[in-house]
Amino acid sequence: PLLAGGLSGIGAWFKKMSLMPTEELCAVLSPEFTRLFRGVSRFNSPPPPYESVYSDNGVLYGASTGRIVEKYRRFHLNARDNEPPDHISLELDFMRFLCENESLAWKTQRQGQDLLKEEDAFIAEHLIKWVPSLCDNIRKFDTTGFYAGLADITEGWLYSDRTVISDLSGAVAL
Repeated sequence: PLLAGGLSGIGAWFKKMSLMPTEELCAVLSPEFTRLFRGVSRFNSPPPPYESVYSDNGVLYGASTGRIVEKYRRFHLNARDNEPPDHISLELDFMRFLCENESLAWKTQRQGQDLLKEEDAFIAEHLIKWVPSLCDNIRKFDTTGFYAGLADITEGWLYSDRTVISDLSGAVAL
């Protein structure tokens, strides 16, 4: 339901804005993006999208950041220099990395169970613990409806992916 609602919300937003030139659409979305994802004001925007901010009592580079760095290192990945490693974009990109490698493992006749376990653990130990709160905050503060739709899609994907992983795990008897 969250995925469908998010897609519907974004579709409605684009339909409403369909006559607006691309430059004007960007002019609407850009300041809203900054307000929603940079934590510019405690009362007018959500906390910034870092796991540590949501999981470690508002402290950037908290204990959860160290756990993320260790997870990345296990896969020989480095965080980007210009962004703390627990930013939502990096954590979601790590999930993409795991899924991509799982897909390759199945295609090359290697077993992908270990990567499936890693995906499940990463969602359970990290994403599911803080991203739903971030999405709630985005829905609360978004004035356009566009980012609320993205929040719905993001949260819906987390729950959907957990279901898919659970189904696959049962099918391959992890």
